[in-house]
Amino acid sequence: MKKVILIAASLVAFASCIKDVDVTSEKGYLRFNLAADDIVVTTKAVVAADELNAYTVHVGETSYNYGENIKNQTLTLDPKKYVIYAENMTPDAAHEDNGALRLASEAKEVTITAGNTEVVSLACKAVNAKITVNFDASFKAAFSSYEVKIGYKDVDDKDNRRLTIASDADCFYNIRPDGKGLNLNLTATPRVGAQNAKTNSTDLAIQAGYHYTVSYSAGTSGYVSITVTADDTLIDVAPQNITVNPYQS
Repeated sequence: MKKVILIAASLVAFASCIKDVDVTSEKGYLRFNLAADDIVVTTKAVVAADELNAYTVHVGETSYNYGENIKNQTLTLDPKKYVIYAENMTPDAAHEDNGALRLASEAKEVTITAGNTEVVSLACKAVNAKITVNFDASFKAAFSSYEVKIGYKDVDDKDNRRLTIASDADCFYNIRPDGKGLNLNLTATPRVGAQNAKTNSTDLAIQAGYHYTVSYSAGTSGYVSITVTADDTLIDVAPQNITVNPYQS
């Protein structure tokens, strides 16, 4: 189940309803309307109306705050083609620190003509994935120190920020166009036995709008169990279980 926010542009059908519009001018018009009734939420997450007011709508080279500049207002534009899209944050903002869930629409090209009001519908959806890393009590009891390095493998770009996680944490990653998944590299030092650090690597294919939970727990005979699930906070899928051995040389 994916979170979808619908930004629907509403056309004022009669000229008498658009009192400030001069249809004889050389300008064109664009009117948006965003209200709670326009929101479709198909997940556990609830999006408040005041949160939607903070969305940014980009019209050509100009950006507008939805609640302050567009809601229940008519934009007056020069007649020409515009690329229009909406987002709750920029890609860079979604990557600050551990990141945040970014929702954005696909860009649409709209032609504004003199004296006319155009109608545009933009559907915003999650464009990155949330990763939650958990270490349960059995794991913490079995290892004196541990960390997971998370990032895309062998990619040197801003989408490949490498995070080091040494406690329960959430992080967000943009989806790569080539479909390559994340790599989670575990380093753990056992409290007993051979107390030198061991590592294991796990690959995780991710898709936009999914919330993945990677849980580490200590099993028998020196094994660590890694459970990877996609939580229904964003979408329901069947869990998969992988067992690895951090003691293996």
